[in-house]
Amino acid sequence: MTRKVCLFGALVLGLCILAAAWAQTLWQFYILFFLAGFLGAGSLFAPLIANVGNWFKYGAGLALGIASAGQALGQGGVPFATAVLIGAMGWRDTLTTIGVITLAALIPLAMLIRQPPKHLFGWIGHGIGGYQGGYFFDLSGGYTVTYANASLAGVINLIIVGSLYITIVRRKTALASAGQSRLTA
Repeated sequence: MTRKVCLFGALVLGLCILAAAWAQTLWQFYILFFLAGFLGAGSLFAPLIANVGNWFKYGAGLALGIASAGQALGQGGVPFATAVLIGAMGWRDTLTTIGVITLAALIPLAMLIRQPPKHLFGWIGHGIGGYQGGYFFDLSGGYTVTYANASLAGVINLIIVGSLYITIVRRKTALASAGQSRLTA
């Protein structure tokens, strides 16, 4: 399953970057990069991190750190290389080049993805369900339920942060009005 999801992400990312080279208006450019990030990059990072973490019974944190560092290196290196290429080739040729490189690199890499071996006792070791290292894992060690868990956690987090913000604003207003009434008394 990881291979299919990552292959989908690689195709969407590469094709959206290629299509952005032919965008005629700014809104087309925005939509293509939204799709590239949401469907393309979004279909790559979570499955790969879940897959890397599930390969290791011990030292999964280090493996996840190395995989995340590789993603961070790309986030720093790609914009720099893009800026250099835009100066040399123009933005349309640069996006075409990056789109082709993305497809040529990520599709073969996605085809190399393998699922971790199944353990006799899936609940022992790293495959245990819960929150570990910033990522959710289900009891099978997969990531299908992980997306639902992460989405639910995000919604809960937004509710908590929103309610805390509202509480702070209300208390701040109440404290300000109480302070004003003391000053006028």
